[in-house]
Amino acid sequence: MAYLYIMTNEAMPGLVKIGWSDEHPSFRASQLSSSTGSPLPFSIAHFVEVYDPRASESFAHNRLHDFRLSKKREFFRCGVDAAIEAVEAAARSDDARQRNIDFIAEILLDGTPKEHWSTLLATLHELSPSQLAHAVHVEKYKRDGDCAPPMRSEDDNS
Repeated sequence: MAYLYIMTNEAMPGLVKIGWSDEHPSFRASQLSSSTGSPLPFSIAHFVEVYDPRASESFAHNRLHDFRLSKKREFFRCGVDAAIEAVEAAARSDDARQRNIDFIAEILLDGTPKEHWSTLLATLHELSPSQLAHAVHVEKYKRDGDCAPPMRSEDDNS
C-alpha cells in the first residue's frame, strides 16, 4: 500500500499539491518542507491509501487537468474540496481495480506453482481497465454460467 495525498502551503495560496508516497504523508510533508525552496511548511489536507499509486495519482491529475499549473509539476489551482473529490474518486477506482485483480488472481493462482505467482500478478497489474473487466466477465461466466457470454474487449485487436 502507498499513499495518495493532498498538501497545501500558506506561501502558495490557492494551490494544492497532489502526489503519492510509499511513506506516510507526514514524512513526505516534512521532506518537502525542509527544502530551501519552500518558505513555509507544507500541511496535509487529505490522504488515502491506494494499491497502485502511480495510476491513482494519474487518475486524480487527469480529473483536475484544467487546473494544473504545469505538466511537469503536481500543483493545481483549485480548492481543497475539488482536490479531495478527485483523490477520493481515484481511490474508489483503485479499490475496484484491486478487487478485480484479486478475483482473477484467486482463480488463476489455484493450481499454479508458487514460483509463477509473481509473474502472473505483475501481468494482471499491466492489464488495462477494459481488459481486466473482460477477464472478470469471462471468469464469472465460466464459474456461474448465468451471465451473458463474454463480449470482446475493445482492447482486442483480432
